[in-house]
Amino acid sequence: MPLLPIFHALGVLLLIAGAAHAADHTNDAPPFMERVAPPETGMLILVRHADRNQGETDLNDTGQARAAVLPDALADLPLDAIYHADFLRNADTAAPLASALGLTPQVLEPDETLSTRLVNAAERSAVIWIGNVGNLVDLWEALDLGGASPTRYGSIAILTAQDGRWQVAWRTFEP
Repeated sequence: MPLLPIFHALGVLLLIAGAAHAADHTNDAPPFMERVAPPETGMLILVRHADRNQGETDLNDTGQARAAVLPDALADLPLDAIYHADFLRNADTAAPLASALGLTPQVLEPDETLSTRLVNAAERSAVIWIGNVGNLVDLWEALDLGGASPTRYGSIAILTAQDGRWQVAWRTFEP
Protein backbone atom coordinates (compact mmCIF):
# COMPACT_ATOMS: atom_id res chain seq x y z
CA MET A 1 0.00 0.00 0.00
CA PRO A 2 1.55 3.35 -1.01
CA LEU A 3 2.19 5.76 1.86
CA LEU A 4 1.51 8.96 -0.09
CA PRO A 5 -2.32 8.71 0.11
CA ILE A 6 -2.07 8.01 3.85
CA PHE A 7 0.17 11.04 4.43
CA HIS A 8 -2.14 13.16 2.28
CA ALA A 9 -5.17 12.05 4.31
CA LEU A 10 -3.36 12.78 7.58
CA GLY A 11 -2.42 16.23 6.29
CA VAL A 12 -6.04 16.98 5.38
CA LEU A 13 -7.20 15.85 8.83
CA LEU A 14 -4.61 18.08 10.51
CA LEU A 15 -5.72 21.05 8.40
CA ILE A 16 -9.37 20.43 9.31
CA ALA A 17 -8.51 20.11 13.02
CA GLY A 18 -6.45 23.31 12.88
CA ALA A 19 -9.25 25.20 11.15
CA ALA A 20 -11.77 23.99 13.73
CA HIS A 21 -9.44 25.07 16.54
CA ALA A 22 -8.94 28.48 14.95
CA ALA A 23 -12.69 28.93 14.43
CA ASP A 24 -13.26 28.10 18.09
CA HIS A 25 -10.93 30.96 19.08
CA THR A 26 -12.23 33.62 16.70
CA ASN A 27 -12.66 36.95 18.52
CA ASP A 28 -10.96 35.64 21.66
CA ALA A 29 -7.97 37.16 23.41
CA PRO A 30 -4.54 37.60 21.88
CA PRO A 31 -2.29 34.56 22.28
CA PHE A 32 -0.56 36.20 25.25
CA MET A 33 -1.28 38.28 28.32
CA GLU A 34 0.94 40.03 30.81
CA ARG A 35 2.26 37.71 33.49
CA VAL A 36 1.12 38.98 36.85
CA ALA A 37 1.71 37.89 40.43
CA PRO A 38 -1.24 37.38 42.74
CA PRO A 39 -2.13 40.06 45.28
CA GLU A 40 -1.54 39.48 48.99
CA THR A 41 -5.25 38.77 49.46
CA GLY A 42 -8.28 38.56 47.21
CA MET A 43 -10.39 36.24 45.11
CA LEU A 44 -10.66 35.85 41.34
CA ILE A 45 -13.27 33.46 40.00
CA LEU A 46 -12.96 32.24 36.41
CA VAL A 47 -15.90 30.79 34.49
CA ARG A 48 -16.54 30.05 30.85
CA HIS A 49 -19.78 31.43 29.43
CA ALA A 50 -22.66 28.95 29.51
CA ASP A 51 -23.49 26.55 26.68
CA ARG A 52 -24.17 27.62 23.12
CA ASN A 53 -24.42 25.86 19.80
CA GLN A 54 -21.22 26.05 17.75
CA GLY A 55 -21.22 29.12 15.55
CA GLU A 56 -24.11 30.82 17.37
CA THR A 57 -23.83 33.79 19.70
CA ASP A 58 -26.87 33.11 21.89
CA LEU A 59 -26.98 30.63 24.74
CA ASN A 60 -28.89 27.48 23.92
CA ASP A 61 -31.55 26.06 26.28
CA THR A 62 -28.93 24.22 28.34
CA GLY A 63 -26.85 27.40 28.54
CA GLN A 64 -29.80 29.45 29.76
CA ALA A 65 -30.56 26.82 32.40
CA ARG A 66 -26.87 26.69 33.43
CA ALA A 67 -26.65 30.50 33.71
CA ALA A 68 -29.76 30.44 35.91
CA VAL A 69 -28.04 28.18 38.48
CA LEU A 70 -24.75 30.12 38.60
CA PRO A 71 -25.99 32.34 41.48
CA ASP A 72 -26.68 29.26 43.61
CA ALA A 73 -23.24 27.82 42.86
CA LEU A 74 -21.59 31.02 44.13
CA ALA A 75 -24.10 31.97 46.85
CA ASP A 76 -21.57 31.51 49.67
CA LEU A 77 -18.97 33.81 48.08
CA PRO A 78 -19.02 37.58 48.69
CA LEU A 79 -18.73 38.88 45.12
CA ASP A 80 -17.92 42.56 44.67
CA ALA A 81 -17.82 42.77 40.86
CA ILE A 82 -18.76 40.85 37.72
CA TYR A 83 -16.65 41.21 34.58
CA HIS A 84 -17.19 39.62 31.19
CA ALA A 85 -16.06 39.73 27.58
CA ASP A 86 -18.21 41.76 25.19
CA PHE A 87 -20.17 38.87 23.70
CA LEU A 88 -23.89 38.22 24.08
CA ARG A 89 -23.27 34.72 25.47
CA ASN A 90 -21.03 36.16 28.22
CA ALA A 91 -23.51 38.90 29.10
CA ASP A 92 -26.36 36.38 29.19
CA THR A 93 -24.34 34.12 31.49
CA ALA A 94 -23.63 37.06 33.83
CA ALA A 95 -27.22 38.37 33.92
CA PRO A 96 -28.77 35.98 36.49
CA LEU A 97 -25.79 36.39 38.83
CA ALA A 98 -25.89 40.17 38.49
CA SER A 99 -29.62 40.19 39.19
CA ALA A 100 -29.25 37.98 42.27
CA LEU A 101 -26.45 40.15 43.69
CA GLY A 102 -27.70 43.56 42.61
CA LEU A 103 -24.48 44.21 40.69
CA THR A 104 -23.97 45.75 37.26
CA PRO A 105 -21.70 43.58 35.09
CA GLN A 106 -18.79 45.39 33.49
CA VAL A 107 -17.39 44.61 30.06
CA LEU A 108 -13.62 44.26 29.75
CA GLU A 109 -11.68 43.88 26.53
CA PRO A 110 -9.74 40.60 26.68
CA ASP A 111 -6.44 42.10 25.55
CA GLU A 112 -2.89 41.62 26.81
CA THR A 113 -3.62 43.72 29.95
CA LEU A 114 -6.69 41.71 31.06
CA SER A 115 -4.70 39.63 33.55
CA THR A 116 -3.32 42.73 35.28
CA ARG A 117 -6.70 44.47 35.35
CA LEU A 118 -8.46 41.44 36.85
CA VAL A 119 -5.78 40.82 39.48
CA ASN A 120 -5.88 44.49 40.45
CA ALA A 121 -9.68 44.33 40.73
CA ALA A 122 -9.42 41.17 42.87
CA GLU A 123 -7.01 42.71 45.36
CA ARG A 124 -8.82 42.71 48.73
CA SER A 125 -12.04 41.92 46.82
CA ALA A 126 -13.86 39.02 45.20
CA VAL A 127 -14.51 39.32 41.46
CA ILE A 128 -15.62 36.99 38.69
CA TRP A 129 -14.53 36.87 35.04
CA ILE A 130 -16.95 35.22 32.64
CA GLY A 131 -14.74 34.53 29.67
CA ASN A 132 -14.25 32.44 26.56
CA VAL A 133 -11.97 29.49 25.88
CA GLY A 134 -9.12 31.55 24.42
CA ASN A 135 -8.97 34.26 27.04
CA LEU A 136 -9.40 31.77 29.90
CA VAL A 137 -6.44 29.73 28.64
CA ASP A 138 -4.37 32.92 28.27
CA LEU A 139 -5.36 34.12 31.74
CA TRP A 140 -4.49 30.76 33.29
CA GLU A 141 -1.05 30.94 31.69
CA ALA A 142 -0.52 34.59 32.66
CA LEU A 143 -1.37 33.73 36.28
CA ASP A 144 1.15 30.86 36.08
CA LEU A 145 -1.31 28.32 37.44
CA GLY A 146 -0.36 25.20 35.48
CA GLY A 147 -2.71 22.35 34.71
CA ALA A 148 -6.05 22.65 32.96
CA SER A 149 -7.91 25.96 32.83
CA PRO A 150 -11.69 26.24 33.37
CA THR A 151 -12.71 25.92 29.73
CA ARG A 152 -15.46 23.32 30.12
CA TYR A 153 -19.04 24.45 30.37
CA GLY A 154 -20.01 24.50 34.04
CA SER A 155 -16.46 24.64 35.46
CA ILE A 156 -15.69 27.23 38.11
CA ALA A 157 -12.13 27.96 39.19
CA ILE A 158 -11.97 29.89 42.45
CA LEU A 159 -8.55 31.48 42.87
CA THR A 160 -7.92 32.72 46.38
CA ALA A 161 -4.80 34.79 46.97
CA GLN A 162 -3.14 34.18 50.31
CA ASP A 163 0.30 35.52 51.14
CA GLY A 164 0.94 36.32 47.48
CA ARG A 165 0.11 32.80 46.20
CA TRP A 166 -2.96 31.45 44.43
CA GLN A 167 -4.92 28.60 45.97
CA VAL A 168 -7.26 26.97 43.43
CA ALA A 169 -10.60 25.38 44.33
CA TRP A 170 -12.96 23.86 41.79
CA ARG A 171 -16.74 23.76 41.55
CA THR A 172 -19.30 23.06 38.88
CA PHE A 173 -22.68 24.51 38.06
CA GLU A 174 -25.10 22.22 36.33
CA PRO A 175 -28.68 22.82 35.19
